[in-house]
Amino acid sequence: MQTPVGLKRLPIIALAVVAVCTAMPWLLGLIGVNYGPPARGGAGSHYAGYLVMDSIVRMDVAAAGLLLFASLLGILHYRVSPSRFVNIMTLSLVMGGLALTVQIVPCNFGPLGPIDFDTQVLRSTSWGYLGFGLLLGNGAFFFRFGPRGSQFREILAPLIVGGALLGAIWACMAQAPGFPNPDLRLIHIAALGVFALTCLLIQPELSPRMLRFLKLGLTSMLMPLVAGLLWLMFGADSVYGEGFHIAALLWWLSLLLPVLGLGIDFINVYYGKGMAGERRFLRKVIDAIPHFIFARDAKGRFTLVNKAVADFYGMSVGQIEGSNLTQVHPDHGQVGDWLEEDVKILQEGRFVSLPETMT
Repeated sequence: MQTPVGLKRLPIIALAVVAVCTAMPWLLGLIGVNYGPPARGGAGSHYAGYLVMDSIVRMDVAAAGLLLFASLLGILHYRVSPSRFVNIMTLSLVMGGLALTVQIVPCNFGPLGPIDFDTQVLRSTSWGYLGFGLLLGNGAFFFRFGPRGSQFREILAPLIVGGALLGAIWACMAQAPGFPNPDLRLIHIAALGVFALTCLLIQPELSPRMLRFLKLGLTSMLMPLVAGLLWLMFGADSVYGEGFHIAALLWWLSLLLPVLGLGIDFINVYYGKGMAGERRFLRKVIDAIPHFIFARDAKGRFTLVNKAVADFYGMSVGQIEGSNLTQVHPDHGQVGDWLEEDVKILQEGRFVSLPETMT
């Protein structure tokens, strides 16, 4: 099956759009747009916080909504058409998103004294980036090298390992603030390395002939994700600075891309199954009609025949469809006349009544 030209160009177009959106914070910053909190005239952030013992659990509400939507789409896709790639990568996307959007910020005092809120939030965000990369990489690894078999068995292994990774990341966020802080730059570099490895694991699965929008979304999301991490590395010395808020905007875009891809995949699968059912029904109808029903293109190839035509030639429907009239009809003189008539009909767009012929 030949891939339409527009579909072949889709990855390039999509990546170009993502590149423009990724560069948008810089472009808007040039005209004075402020990404700081509302008190400074900026956009602010969208977090919900809850006090748990001696820590504040903060959740990015907008990003959490995208994760919920991804979960629902994954379940719907599974119900319509189970796919190993969709099952594993949707699970990994949601778990990785939880590492990035749910932050644990300790607010107690340790043996070395308190750590200010800004520093703790930046540290939790850095761990979240690393956790997001690890969980996505975990899913890509199990998709390529993991067990195959039942749907439950294929998901169980990445779920167990991913749950352990998510728990470890949250434990790192919640470590006692009195202990020496890790070098955040090392965490950032490790996250960049994990992102690169994940991209390498996913990329071979992208093929123009078997294009899946979730795969495209997972690949293109790495662009704003890395850009957000760089903003966090070089432009965020405070959660009230622009660097932190630009990083948040970019990880929203990162989560949105695969969710959109999954949604498009679900629509294609859903309507594809519906169209397949309609084609089966129409096939039964035309095969039940005893008269000849057929369609040919300008080159004389049969694009559709019913069972009556196939029985007349002593062939199957599958043998005739896709074959040229010269390969099916024995009288080449009649074939020449019919093909000439076909060309005139297609050029003039007129209807004709074919006379009954004896063969």
